Amino acid sequence: MLVWLSTAQLWGAQFGLFTYVVNGGAVRITFYPKSAGGPVDIPPVIIGLPVTTIGESAFSGCKALTSVSIPAGVTTIGWYAFSGCSSLTSVSIPSSVTTIDSNAFSGCSSLTSVSIPGGVTTIGESAFQGCSSLTSVSIAAGVTTIGRYAFQGCSSLTSVSIPSSVTTMGSSAFYGCSSLTSVNIAAGVTSIGSSAFYGCSSLTSVSIPSSVTSIYWFSTEFHGLTSRIVVGV
Repeated sequence: MLVWLSTAQLWGAQFGLFTYVVNGGAVRITFYPKSAGGPVDIPPVIIGLPVTTIGESAFSGCKALTSVSIPAGVTTIGWYAFSGCSSLTSVSIPSSVTTIDSNAFSGCSSLTSVSIPGGVTTIGESAFQGCSSLTSVSIAAGVTTIGRYAFQGCSSLTSVSIPSSVTTMGSSAFYGCSSLTSVNIAAGVTSIGSSAFYGCSSLTSVSIPSSVTSIYWFSTEFHGLTSRIVVGV
């Protein structure tokens, strides 16, 4: 059976500065002009259909973008969606979001804080890598996996609390977070990957809950740590 697709479905249509496609009765934002700047409010509805996905590289390289409001109803922030938005200082992620894909916000070097809602299960690989101005990260209960390199190079991050819903922290998850002074890992985490905290030169102590069953003690995950509190490993 042949299925005919409209031009909008194949190449995208325009709604203001947004390029979008329609799939399964929902809208995916696919492109925003790299020359555009300032604050951006992504619309919740386009042509009467809900916006549910920020597509791969949709805002990538929008270096003059300063803030982004993502509407309730969006469930997926795709690969490299906001990568390289070097002037982005704030982003609002609604509770409807379930997926933050790899490199979604990598290289957002002006981003200062982020709150990950509890609907998200996995923080993708390198999702916030290189966000060097990030000082505050709030990870809500509900997140189960922090991907490899997720916060690598977030050199202004000073503290982080890992909720009990998280079971796995990938390798190099907080690699090079040189201002990190404290880490609170709640009971629930079972695996801490290699080099998870490598290069966290300001981190002086960390408490490991008894739930942790897999940790690379002879690797470099706590390189530079001057004291270590271990429970049950």
